[in-house]
Amino acid sequence: MSFIAPLKNVFRYTVPRIAVSRGVGKLSTSENPGCAGSFSTSSRGWSEKVAIEGETERLADEVEGESVICWQDGEDVEDFLTRCAPSKLNGRSRIAIKNPWDIERSEGDIDTTLATLQTPLQEAITDWNSIVVDETLNKMAKSLRKTEHKEKLKDLILTTAAQNGVTGGKWIIYAGSNTVDFQWSRIATGTYDGLLGTRAEVSGNNGMGIHVIFVYTPDFRDLKDTKRVLDGLQKAFQWKPRSIAYKPFIYSLLKITVENPYHLRPAMITSRELEETELEE
Repeated sequence: MSFIAPLKNVFRYTVPRIAVSRGVGKLSTSENPGCAGSFSTSSRGWSEKVAIEGETERLADEVEGESVICWQDGEDVEDFLTRCAPSKLNGRSRIAIKNPWDIERSEGDIDTTLATLQTPLQEAITDWNSIVVDETLNKMAKSLRKTEHKEKLKDLILTTAAQNGVTGGKWIIYAGSNTVDFQWSRIATGTYDGLLGTRAEVSGNNGMGIHVIFVYTPDFRDLKDTKRVLDGLQKAFQWKPRSIAYKPFIYSLLKITVENPYHLRPAMITSRELEETELEE
């Protein structure tokens, strides 16, 4: 069933578009559209410092693959936001909405990607340990070798993923339970109106008053589109948040978090770095 997004939900900065919705917003076959979870009064004040700590980075990957409460195909976005407020959702469940203007996309050949990377990743751990114990290298030389090693491994992972069509990625935003409903409403509406990424998700309260919002893009190689989504987020919030991280799907599959055996940074790029990058026209 196709539909046209109601004009009353379009942001003021919506640009004209000619499109026919493909009705691909329904992520779940569940017959129960209700929003599970009860209101929590244990919300704590959120600190931006927490957002860069290892605990929240682990949370960002832990919520993936859990139960999802979805926007129903054709449902008015305002009704959806009223029905499912993330501040009232506990546990490791998520709320999700898809861009109805977007096309269906494949996640790529995940099995082949992981199988291809298995041996190189094991060798990378051995190579790293060899650098660490190499007494012939002074401190500067060892640091340089480590940097070169990480860049080479990062390129190998991303190249292998791209060759197998595993190109998705996501911006990661952290919010406290006292602000998450507002932030999610802006992101959900922007996604519904086709102004942000392919889909967006928000986690329930993790017990510490912290929620994680994901805004997905189809191709981590397309930095112009990734930057477009970042600009849309900043415009939706009407303020410029501190640097946020962009993580390719392959990193999530490999469990590359703050603490990982490959010593890679868990983000492919940050918003600050992307803003400083000169992109080709």
